Amino acid sequence: EDKAKGFNLAEDALIRVSILQTGDETYHFVWSFHHILMDGWCLSFMTQEVFGSYLALRAGHEPALEPVTPFSRFIEWLERQDREAALQYWRGYLADYEQQITLPQQKTQPKSMHTGEYVAEDLDCEFQPELVAQIERMAKQNQVTINTLIQTVWGVLLQKYNNSTDVVFGSVVSGRPGDIPGVEHMIGLFINTIPVRVQSEPGETFVELMKRTQRQALAS
Repeated sequence: EDKAKGFNLAEDALIRVSILQTGDETYHFVWSFHHILMDGWCLSFMTQEVFGSYLALRAGHEPALEPVTPFSRFIEWLERQDREAALQYWRGYLADYEQQITLPQQKTQPKSMHTGEYVAEDLDCEFQPELVAQIERMAKQNQVTINTLIQTVWGVLLQKYNNSTDVVFGSVVSGRPGDIPGVEHMIGLFINTIPVRVQSEPGETFVELMKRTQRQALAS
Protein backbone atom coordinates (compact mmCIF):
# COMPACT_ATOMS: atom_id res chain seq x y z
CA GLU A 1 0.00 0.00 0.00
CA ASP A 2 2.82 2.37 0.85
CA LYS A 3 4.55 1.72 -2.46
CA ALA A 4 1.32 2.16 -4.41
CA LYS A 5 0.67 5.50 -2.70
CA GLY A 6 3.80 7.07 -4.15
CA PHE A 7 4.67 10.71 -3.50
CA ASN A 8 3.14 13.99 -4.62
CA LEU A 9 6.06 16.40 -4.90
CA ALA A 10 3.80 19.44 -4.51
CA GLU A 11 1.92 18.33 -1.41
CA ASP A 12 3.46 15.39 0.46
CA ALA A 13 6.19 15.08 3.00
CA LEU A 14 8.78 13.25 0.91
CA ILE A 15 9.80 10.78 3.61
CA ARG A 16 7.58 8.32 5.48
CA VAL A 17 8.23 5.82 8.26
CA SER A 18 5.90 3.00 9.32
CA ILE A 19 6.50 0.56 12.17
CA LEU A 20 4.35 -2.58 12.02
CA GLN A 21 4.17 -5.01 14.93
CA THR A 22 4.20 -8.52 13.50
CA GLY A 23 4.61 -10.49 16.75
CA ASP A 24 5.01 -10.10 20.50
CA GLU A 25 8.58 -8.85 20.11
CA THR A 26 8.98 -8.48 16.35
CA TYR A 27 8.42 -5.41 14.20
CA HIS A 28 8.67 -4.51 10.53
CA PHE A 29 10.17 -1.12 9.76
CA VAL A 30 9.17 0.51 6.45
CA TRP A 31 11.13 3.57 5.34
CA SER A 32 10.01 5.29 2.12
CA PHE A 33 11.42 8.43 0.54
CA HIS A 34 11.31 10.19 -2.81
CA HIS A 35 14.52 9.81 -4.81
CA ILE A 36 14.80 13.60 -5.14
CA LEU A 37 15.80 13.74 -1.45
CA MET A 38 18.87 11.54 -1.69
CA ASP A 39 20.73 9.01 -3.81
CA GLY A 40 21.82 5.50 -2.90
CA TRP A 41 25.23 6.73 -1.72
CA CYS A 42 23.47 8.41 1.24
CA LEU A 43 21.70 5.32 2.59
CA SER A 44 24.62 4.01 4.65
CA PHE A 45 25.17 7.46 6.25
CA MET A 46 21.49 7.72 7.13
CA THR A 47 21.28 4.28 8.70
CA GLN A 48 24.55 4.79 10.60
CA GLU A 49 23.25 8.06 12.07
CA VAL A 50 19.82 6.64 12.95
CA PHE A 51 21.06 3.47 14.61
CA GLY A 52 24.07 5.20 16.18
CA SER A 53 21.69 7.73 17.77
CA TYR A 54 19.27 4.98 18.80
CA LEU A 55 21.97 2.93 20.51
CA ALA A 56 23.36 6.02 22.23
CA LEU A 57 19.93 6.96 23.59
CA ARG A 58 19.33 3.39 24.78
CA ALA A 59 22.62 3.57 26.67
CA GLY A 60 21.61 6.91 28.21
CA HIS A 61 24.09 8.98 26.18
CA GLU A 62 23.63 12.07 24.03
CA PRO A 63 24.01 11.10 20.34
CA ALA A 64 27.25 12.45 18.86
CA LEU A 65 26.72 13.53 15.25
CA GLU A 66 29.34 14.89 12.87
CA PRO A 67 28.98 18.49 11.60
CA VAL A 68 26.71 18.64 8.53
CA THR A 69 27.71 20.20 5.21
CA PRO A 70 24.42 21.60 3.87
CA PHE A 71 23.16 20.55 0.45
CA SER A 72 22.98 24.26 -0.43
CA ARG A 73 26.77 24.19 -0.90
CA PHE A 74 26.25 21.87 -3.85
CA ILE A 75 23.52 24.09 -5.31
CA GLU A 76 25.85 27.10 -5.01
CA TRP A 77 28.58 25.10 -6.77
CA LEU A 78 26.15 24.22 -9.58
CA GLU A 79 25.23 27.86 -10.03
CA ARG A 80 28.89 28.77 -10.51
CA GLN A 81 29.39 26.32 -13.39
CA ASP A 82 29.79 27.55 -16.96
CA ARG A 83 26.65 26.14 -18.57
CA GLU A 84 27.52 27.41 -22.04
CA ALA A 85 30.90 25.65 -21.95
CA ALA A 86 29.22 22.42 -20.85
CA LEU A 87 26.61 22.74 -23.60
CA GLN A 88 29.30 23.26 -26.23
CA TYR A 89 31.23 20.23 -24.95
CA TRP A 90 28.25 17.87 -25.11
CA ARG A 91 27.19 19.22 -28.51
CA GLY A 92 30.64 18.38 -29.82
CA TYR A 93 30.71 15.02 -28.06
CA LEU A 94 27.41 13.94 -29.63
CA ALA A 95 27.87 15.69 -32.99
CA ASP A 96 26.57 13.71 -36.01
CA TYR A 97 25.02 11.04 -33.80
CA GLU A 98 21.45 10.29 -34.87
CA GLN A 99 20.66 6.61 -34.31
CA GLN A 100 18.98 4.87 -31.40
CA ILE A 101 20.79 1.88 -29.91
CA THR A 102 18.69 -1.12 -28.95
CA LEU A 103 19.16 -4.58 -27.49
CA PRO A 104 17.58 -7.70 -29.01
CA GLN A 105 13.88 -7.93 -28.26
CA GLN A 106 11.30 -10.68 -28.45
CA LYS A 107 9.66 -10.76 -31.87
CA THR A 108 5.94 -10.15 -32.02
CA GLN A 109 5.07 -12.34 -35.01
CA PRO A 110 3.95 -15.97 -34.51
CA LYS A 111 6.66 -18.58 -33.96
CA SER A 112 5.91 -20.26 -37.26
CA MET A 113 7.10 -17.18 -39.14
CA HIS A 114 10.67 -17.22 -37.87
CA THR A 115 13.31 -19.46 -36.39
CA GLY A 116 15.63 -18.98 -33.47
CA GLU A 117 13.21 -17.02 -31.32
CA TYR A 118 14.85 -14.56 -28.93
CA VAL A 119 13.83 -15.08 -25.31
CA ALA A 120 14.74 -12.55 -22.61
CA GLU A 121 16.23 -14.08 -19.45
CA ASP A 122 18.00 -13.02 -16.29
CA LEU A 123 21.41 -14.67 -16.09
CA ASP A 124 23.83 -14.65 -13.16
CA CYS A 125 27.50 -14.86 -14.10
CA GLU A 126 30.41 -15.55 -11.76
CA PHE A 127 33.83 -14.20 -12.69
CA GLN A 128 36.51 -16.69 -11.69
CA PRO A 129 39.53 -15.23 -9.81
CA GLU A 130 41.80 -15.89 -12.82
CA LEU A 131 39.58 -13.80 -15.11
CA VAL A 132 39.31 -10.99 -12.54
CA ALA A 133 43.11 -10.94 -12.24
CA GLN A 134 43.43 -10.75 -16.04
CA ILE A 135 40.96 -7.85 -16.21
CA GLU A 136 42.81 -5.98 -13.45
CA ARG A 137 46.16 -6.65 -15.14
CA MET A 138 44.92 -5.47 -18.54
CA ALA A 139 43.49 -2.27 -17.07
CA LYS A 140 46.69 -1.55 -15.15
CA GLN A 141 48.97 -2.25 -18.13
CA ASN A 142 47.00 0.17 -20.28
CA GLN A 143 46.49 2.80 -17.55
CA VAL A 144 42.69 2.72 -17.68
CA THR A 145 40.10 2.02 -15.01
CA ILE A 146 38.22 -1.27 -14.85
CA ASN A 147 35.08 0.81 -15.39
CA THR A 148 36.48 2.06 -18.71
CA LEU A 149 37.43 -1.48 -19.74
CA ILE A 150 33.90 -2.78 -19.04
CA GLN A 151 32.28 0.22 -20.74
CA THR A 152 34.39 -0.38 -23.86
CA VAL A 153 33.43 -4.06 -23.89
CA TRP A 154 29.76 -3.06 -23.54
CA GLY A 155 30.15 -0.51 -26.34
CA VAL A 156 31.67 -3.10 -28.70
CA LEU A 157 28.86 -5.55 -27.85
CA LEU A 158 26.23 -2.88 -28.63
CA GLN A 159 28.06 -2.15 -31.90
CA LYS A 160 27.73 -5.80 -32.91
CA TYR A 161 24.04 -5.99 -31.97
CA ASN A 162 23.26 -2.79 -33.90
CA ASN A 163 25.59 -3.35 -36.88
CA SER A 164 27.25 0.00 -36.19
CA THR A 165 30.69 1.32 -35.31
CA ASP A 166 29.27 4.21 -33.27
CA VAL A 167 27.09 3.75 -30.17
CA VAL A 168 26.00 5.87 -27.22
CA PHE A 169 24.70 4.62 -23.87
CA GLY A 170 24.09 6.21 -20.47
CA SER A 171 26.39 5.87 -17.47
CA VAL A 172 25.40 6.87 -13.94
CA VAL A 173 28.06 8.92 -12.13
CA SER A 174 28.20 9.95 -8.47
CA GLY A 175 28.12 13.66 -9.38
CA ARG A 176 29.93 14.72 -6.18
CA PRO A 177 32.50 17.44 -7.02
CA GLY A 178 35.73 16.96 -5.10
CA ASP A 179 36.22 20.70 -4.54
CA ILE A 180 33.36 20.85 -1.98
CA PRO A 181 34.77 19.97 1.48
CA GLY A 182 32.93 17.01 3.02
CA VAL A 183 30.97 16.28 -0.18
CA GLU A 184 31.37 12.51 0.18
CA HIS A 185 29.29 12.57 3.38
CA MET A 186 26.60 15.02 2.25
CA ILE A 187 22.96 13.92 2.12
CA GLY A 188 21.14 14.78 -1.10
CA LEU A 189 20.66 13.89 -4.75
CA PHE A 190 23.94 14.15 -6.65
CA ILE A 191 23.86 11.34 -9.22
CA ASN A 192 23.75 12.17 -12.90
CA THR A 193 23.51 10.09 -16.06
CA ILE A 194 25.92 11.13 -18.79
CA PRO A 195 26.31 9.77 -22.33
CA VAL A 196 29.23 7.49 -23.15
CA ARG A 197 30.13 7.29 -26.84
CA VAL A 198 32.11 4.31 -28.09
CA GLN A 199 33.12 5.00 -31.69
CA SER A 200 35.42 2.51 -33.43
CA GLU A 201 37.69 3.53 -36.28
CA PRO A 202 38.84 1.25 -39.13
CA GLY A 203 41.80 -0.92 -38.12
CA GLU A 204 41.68 0.24 -34.51
CA THR A 205 42.62 -2.25 -31.79
CA PHE A 206 40.55 -2.79 -28.67
CA VAL A 207 43.34 -1.26 -26.55
CA GLU A 208 43.37 1.91 -28.67
CA LEU A 209 39.59 2.18 -28.42
CA MET A 210 39.75 1.63 -24.66
CA LYS A 211 42.37 4.34 -24.16
CA ARG A 212 40.32 6.82 -26.17
CA THR A 213 37.25 5.94 -24.09
CA GLN A 214 39.32 6.67 -20.98
CA ARG A 215 40.41 10.10 -22.33
CA GLN A 216 36.80 10.92 -23.17
CA ALA A 217 35.65 9.88 -19.68
CA LEU A 218 38.16 12.24 -18.07
CA ALA A 219 37.08 15.10 -20.32
CA SER A 220 33.40 14.42 -19.63
